[in-house]
Amino acid sequence: MEQQTVYLSDLSVGDTFTRGWQLFRANMWPLIGIIIFLFILAMPSGTGEDSSAAQDLFATLYSIFVLNPVALVAYYGVVRLARGQELSVQGLFSLLQNNYLNTVAVTFFVSIIVGFGFLLFIIPGVYLSARLSFAGYLCLDRGLGPIDAIKTSWDVTRGHAATLILYGIVAFFLIVAGLLALVVGVLVAVPVAMAAFAIIYNTIESRSDYVSESPAT
Repeated sequence: MEQQTVYLSDLSVGDTFTRGWQLFRANMWPLIGIIIFLFILAMPSGTGEDSSAAQDLFATLYSIFVLNPVALVAYYGVVRLARGQELSVQGLFSLLQNNYLNTVAVTFFVSIIVGFGFLLFIIPGVYLSARLSFAGYLCLDRGLGPIDAIKTSWDVTRGHAATLILYGIVAFFLIVAGLLALVVGVLVAVPVAMAAFAIIYNTIESRSDYVSESPAT
């Protein structure tokens, strides 16, 4: 049965997680599949105290050019699910292929900006993370370049920073609870958090009066 797009008339963090849970139940296996895939994909990016400089460099480059853009497209797939659109590996691969350089750039720039914010004590980093959290999605959703996506995220999230920060806090504790539930709980907690964020994005983005002239394919 075709799903309807999940929006919220009133942005409430509690409601987003309730609807995120409903979206997870309706799409359990695709969402769990995304989490397992990303977990496997992230393995080469791990480093330890005994890792060499070459291993650290490889992990950094792998994260920038492989893990981050692929993860972004996978997360954006949840946005499509929340809109009642079909989710397919071929469709996501095509989206990555058509927007690869932009996804690499936008995830890199956002990481640098947010990282710099955390260096200025934690609060600026948290605030910047909230205001720029839509940049990657906007890059894919509206066909924007990385700079325009960052600027648009800043504009679109104006007035919603508190909601996004509160979402992040709830998502953090939800995922921690999932880890404590014999780790298997993560396979529920993370997809529910992803679904909740997709609903927040769709709700806020749908209220924006910006219209893309070059939508993503």
